[in-house]
Amino acid sequence: MIIKKDLKNIRYPQKILTFFKKFINLLGYIFLIFIILGITYYFSSNLHKEHSPSSMLLKINDKILDRYLGLNFRNSSKYIDIIGLNLTKYFRKNNLQNFYLTINQKSILGLELQRQIKEDTGGPIPDELKLWFPAKIKTDDKEYKVKIKLKGNRFIHWYDKNKTSYKIDLRGSERILNMEEFSLQKPITKNYTYEYLFHKLLGFVDLININYSFINLYFNDQNLGVYAIEESFSKDLLLRKNKNNGPIFSIKDELGELFPNIFFELYSRDYWLNKDPKLVDQLFLILNQIRDKKIHVNEYFDIEKWAKYFAIMDLTGAYHGSLLDSVKLYFNPETQLFEPIGYDLHKGAGNFDDFILSDILDSRRKPKCSWICDHKDLYNIFFRLNDETLNQKFLEKYIYYLQKYSETNFLKSFLNLHKKELSVLNKAIYQDNSKTDLVRWIGAGFFVYDEEYLIKRSVLINSRINSIKLDKIMISKYNDFLFYEDFLMSNFPVKASTENCEKSINKKNFYFIGRMKFELVTDCSTIKIEDYNNNFVNLELKNNPEINF
Repeated sequence: MIIKKDLKNIRYPQKILTFFKKFINLLGYIFLIFIILGITYYFSSNLHKEHSPSSMLLKINDKILDRYLGLNFRNSSKYIDIIGLNLTKYFRKNNLQNFYLTINQKSILGLELQRQIKEDTGGPIPDELKLWFPAKIKTDDKEYKVKIKLKGNRFIHWYDKNKTSYKIDLRGSERILNMEEFSLQKPITKNYTYEYLFHKLLGFVDLININYSFINLYFNDQNLGVYAIEESFSKDLLLRKNKNNGPIFSIKDELGELFPNIFFELYSRDYWLNKDPKLVDQLFLILNQIRDKKIHVNEYFDIEKWAKYFAIMDLTGAYHGSLLDSVKLYFNPETQLFEPIGYDLHKGAGNFDDFILSDILDSRRKPKCSWICDHKDLYNIFFRLNDETLNQKFLEKYIYYLQKYSETNFLKSFLNLHKKELSVLNKAIYQDNSKTDLVRWIGAGFFVYDEEYLIKRSVLINSRINSIKLDKIMISKYNDFLFYEDFLMSNFPVKASTENCEKSINKKNFYFIGRMKFELVTDCSTIKIEDYNNNFVNLELKNNPEINF
């Protein structure tokens, strides 16, 4: 009887395995049928006359394989080089610094409990269970006492204990690489050296940028390979950037990420409540009133720095870093204004190959902005005034920096500055068998750094700036209202100024885009409309019934 029971227990796994094999075979047959039908249609529909087999394969590669599988046949030669680096990595060490993390069994069990909670909740850990555990980190020259906990809500941060993301906080006054608190995570979590490059770019244009680089991580002598080290937000960061210590705000993303349905939170909240509770109350009030459109960002935000930041977002296409759960709000006590601290830019989180932020300004168009379109209310607190007219103060600076950062000389000087270090970092990452980052999952191909990426983005930006067609623009002045129409011929804001005014006070500057109507009481007789190549037209301020609406 016992033998019969054992035989029955063996049969069940065999039946499951047999069913699984049949299911896989069935999927293979279905896939083969689709291939045959696709090839048949391709030749029978004369599609092959319009698109050659090679061009069709490249389209499939770009639209399907690269986007959804992270496999790009255009990188075939690079893949061969990367495979070679992986085969020889045990004989050739990289040039990264080594971090040795030593952690006892009790702390390991605590971290595993946090991982189990993440598995149960899909990522978030309740505040009361965000516990720190003691550990030690030894670098090449010194050992430090630290606290450690798991970090990251996405599956990729915690699914594999050998690829887990950690938050580190040093105990006492010691610092590692001038940092008290930082994260350790696999480079794929933020798309490898693109994140490094973008933080360097923020520093290059004199914005606050965190330290972001790469190290080799050993966990109790187990080699976990290359890890990214990412600085957290503290007064150490501000002091390094020659800034006075001031409050830094973010949003509590689990309570809402879609502006204006957001809830602001303050880093080092207890410290600031003890130090200056009045300031804390005042700043929360300001941020909440901006959110509710009772006051405008022009009054309390450093518009110069935010214009730079938005222009960098366009240059990199890393719009994830423009959302309020990413970019942090630093209140500078010297200027009494909020500045951006770039964080979690994450190139590749959405397809923005044909999009820049100014595209959202023309309501008639459907910009190719992926999920960013859901956040246009956030961008419009900068682009528009509370009465919905375009914000001249912000647009003037934003367009200036767009032009500046997309110039060839600017890009060459920046890229040449970091070319050697990027080569070292990319080589170390290639040796680590690093797969493509598809944000929610891991791709099938290898990560390959695109050296022309910023150049391609600059071409896109310049195509927008040069899209203005002055000869297709019409205006009408009727009953103290100005009507503007570009007939979808231009795809970028144009500059305008009233001219030939009886009183100098009536000479005003504007920005127009798309189709607009706003109140304009003036004694000026003409309006000058300009592009960004020193071309302009002077139009009479008179009624044109053809475009009135």
